[in-house]
Amino acid sequence: MARRQRSLASEAADAFFRLGSGAGLVIGLFWALDHPATPNECTGTSSDSLGKCMGDTLWTTTQPYLLGIGGGLLGGALLALAIILAVRLLTRALRRTPGAEVGAADSRPIRPAVISASVAGPRGRSMIARYPGTCSGCRSTIRTGDRITHVGRQNNRCAACG
Repeated sequence: MARRQRSLASEAADAFFRLGSGAGLVIGLFWALDHPATPNECTGTSSDSLGKCMGDTLWTTTQPYLLGIGGGLLGGALLALAIILAVRLLTRALRRTPGAEVGAADSRPIRPAVISASVAGPRGRSMIARYPGTCSGCRSTIRTGDRITHVGRQNNRCAACG
């Protein structure tokens, strides 16, 4: 279930990024159409001056479109990225906040058998028994829910034997 939620969140972020980039591109195009360039007047007759004048005219007429579309695309993409990162940071902060909604995508189920997450030493780990069994020290009955010390495979001790 968590994998599906992460996949959906990733797809939503990708779609939002594309939407923001596309919106910026369209806004930039409209800005470029609203601010047309004034072409240069070519007065020279030689091929060098005419070629330079044509190049300058081509650049001055395409410059607003390149700047408007490129700037709009970049601005929309950066704005969408900032919003996506802010939403991700906010959702992570809410998941880690005590008292936040139980069952969030990042929450992991707590195993009821483990009380102490310390590394198992020579005395073992303190746990709550999940299954009935017998103590390897005194052979008393261990019931589900009793506190035990788990030392190794088939080596569980009751609270009295520790």
